[in-house]
Amino acid sequence: MRLGAQALVWGAGVIYWLTTGRVMVVTSVISGPHLKTGNHPKGRAFDVRANDLTAAQKEAFFGAASDMLGVFGARVLWEDKGAQNEHFHIDY
Repeated sequence: MRLGAQALVWGAGVIYWLTTGRVMVVTSVISGPHLKTGNHPKGRAFDVRANDLTAAQKEAFFGAASDMLGVFGARVLWEDKGAQNEHFHIDY
């Protein structure tokens, strides 16, 4: 079963809150430098800020989001790990 975009963002936000104690910040949906053939231009991906979290918070969110959202066909990637642009990419 696939989740719709709103349900997926909401679910990711709840997981983020539960694992970090913070409000999730979506940094990109269709804007920004993304592949034209990727899911961002189609509105089927979003990026979540990670560079202001502790290492433990990042691990907790990544693990929980991968497990819980993956059940619904979503994919969670940890991109630019350790860099200034570090973020989580979630597509569906």
